[in-house]
Amino acid sequence: MMEKRKYILIVDDEILGAVGLAETIKDWGFYHCELAGSFERALAEVKRCRPDLILMDINLGYGKKDGIETAQAILADYKVPFIFITGYDIDELQLKDIETPYTFMRKPCDIKILKSSIESLLAKGD
Repeated sequence: MMEKRKYILIVDDEILGAVGLAETIKDWGFYHCELAGSFERALAEVKRCRPDLILMDINLGYGKKDGIETAQAILADYKVPFIFITGYDIDELQLKDIETPYTFMRKPCDIKILKSSIESLLAKGD
């Protein structure tokens, strides 16, 4: 029996980096949902695609909801693990209210560690 391919949603307002990341995860054998660069787009894409994991940038632009608030809104309706990614020096304790498996990485991500984190979180969901 063939194993179901896993879908990953990338939520990042920096489109060039998100496109590169999407190509990388595709090369690893995962599907990716449409890219989402905002709170609203992320919620719509989660509803449409039902991802198995979400790669969430914490900073989603100025004056908008950030990645943590976006994750909390998603988790109100869907149980999905997260990898939070940021280029800023943000204290991991800000994520303590997130009640789902998650990990925290800094940009630029070490690709080998990212792949290992994705595989580990997806294995927990199986």
